[in-house]
Amino acid sequence: MIVESPAHEVTVTPMRPGEEPLWREALDRSAGGTFYHDPAFSAVYAWKAERVANLLFRDGGRVIALLTGGVVRDAEGPSLRSPFSSSFGGLAPVGRLSLRQALAVVAELEAWARREGVRRIVLQPPPLVYASQVDETLEFALRHAGFAQIAAELTYYLDGLDGIDPVVPRNARKAQAEGCRFAETDDLAGVIEFLAGIKTLRGHPFDLRAEDVVRLAAEFPGRVSAFEVTREGERVAAMLAYALSRRVVLGFHWAQRAEAQQHRPTDLLVLEAARWAFARGARVFDLGTTTLGGEPEWGVTRFKEKFRPLGALRRRFARACA
Repeated sequence: MIVESPAHEVTVTPMRPGEEPLWREALDRSAGGTFYHDPAFSAVYAWKAERVANLLFRDGGRVIALLTGGVVRDAEGPSLRSPFSSSFGGLAPVGRLSLRQALAVVAELEAWARREGVRRIVLQPPPLVYASQVDETLEFALRHAGFAQIAAELTYYLDGLDGIDPVVPRNARKAQAEGCRFAETDDLAGVIEFLAGIKTLRGHPFDLRAEDVVRLAAEFPGRVSAFEVTREGERVAAMLAYALSRRVVLGFHWAQRAEAQQHRPTDLLVLEAARWAFARGARVFDLGTTTLGGEPEWGVTRFKEKFRPLGALRRRFARACA
């Protein structure tokens, strides 16, 4: 005889003033939570959404999941997007959810969206490698509720430096021999300006604002870092990196001056940034996506593959609420 568990009384409520410590304590217990799931991050980028939604899911008063997202207006009407201003977001489970709890969380999210007049929900959770424990119960619950995977991008990551191609340290030594110097820098605004200028010249999208990144650094001390390679006193390559959790550092924007290519400053930049991340206890150094719109970007792929990385998927799910 099959014995059914009693139904869980899962509820969802927006975070109220004064509940920030409760949120952060729950986020700290989430196996895959990042500072992208922190309301302080969403507050910095609130200008990108009509309104921000920070949702607490409870079961019997105990927080079991979090979601921070933004309601934006697109072709389908008002949509709840998580993330609305970063690489990923989605539901962050707190502790181990039973299947009934996971299904109830998704049902409550949909019910909240309908009450708020939201026509569509779009979620992009972190890659599985971000989690200290792999648990796909929530993804099953999303698919069971009718959420469809609408996109998948490949991100490359490192779990150490032992397996990298010998050409990388050789190029890094060449860069140093030719006068290149790697360093962490507190000139966040200058690094953003440098990256924006080079990305614009190459026609690559870049929507970071220096004032936002400086504010993030103040909100999350020690977790927003900038690195640079200089030669003869001039910045020739730079990177922005976020310590998204105790487990993961994301090096997600970097660039070099085209005329400095012969000195191989980017090999030095990425190698030393990864070394810095692992030295501070990170288990994963995320090199960022190597695809765009599901298609390989071969130039960046060839460069990243010198580090002999592992691949993980960034999946995006969506469902209409009407």
